[in-house]
Amino acid sequence: MIGFVINKTKWGMHVRAVGENPQAADAMGINVLKVRYQAVVLSGILAGLGGISIVLTTTSNFAGSVVAGQGFIALAVLIFGRWKPKGILFAGLLFGFCSTLGTVVVILMPDLPIPAIYFQILPYVVTIIALVLFSRKSITPSALGKPYDKEMR
Repeated sequence: MIGFVINKTKWGMHVRAVGENPQAADAMGINVLKVRYQAVVLSGILAGLGGISIVLTTTSNFAGSVVAGQGFIALAVLIFGRWKPKGILFAGLLFGFCSTLGTVVVILMPDLPIPAIYFQILPYVVTIIALVLFSRKSITPSALGKPYDKEMR
């Protein structure tokens, strides 16, 4: 659904244009600051919903250790997915599988001779390996993290 919004809707095209070349988007008549603020607010809402889902599926109340490095994994998913919706989906499924495997193996096979901590660190190890192997080929949006100055046009 997000892939459809980003690739096929007018607003999604504006977001992509503002992320790649805000000066060109401004020249086309797109309000760069408005689109950036909308994207940041929407991403904050989605991040909040993600945090709520983590807390509600893990425990009924929040503690600082509930998310325990999953933000790092989320950034790795973005880089490993090469900033494309389909790539992000498959990278998220891979890291989600590793995270689930780390939890389920400990519960279903408590008599394994391998210490449980090895299965619990599996998603983080896979994340580091994936970043080392694939991060060089990832191309970030060219205006990422750069403030927009209307005078630079």
